[in-house]
Amino acid sequence: MDHDSTYRYAERILHEVAVQRMSPAGWRRYEAAVLGMQLAVDTASWEELRATADFLATLRIPHQKAYADPGRTEQPPRLHAATMRLAQALAQLVADRR
Repeated sequence: MDHDSTYRYAERILHEVAVQRMSPAGWRRYEAAVLGMQLAVDTASWEELRATADFLATLRIPHQKAYADPGRTEQPPRLHAATMRLAQALAQLVADRR
């Protein structure tokens, strides 16, 4: 996968997972993936970005399952700023590559 595809993939996966409902453990894993992706963006390591995006993709949950379990919640407010910062950085990388 080339750089452009990796950036678009990471951006899409981040958006898909950020808007779903997860357990507290899932949100902790999500936070770790977001931190790893941000580090990969900051250090321009697209291989690491791909690896952390692949990990983040494992956290996807079918919509019906996510809403059927009352223990799953939406993204905690404390993660919102980091998610938005990463989403903006990825969007900028995608735009710069055009």
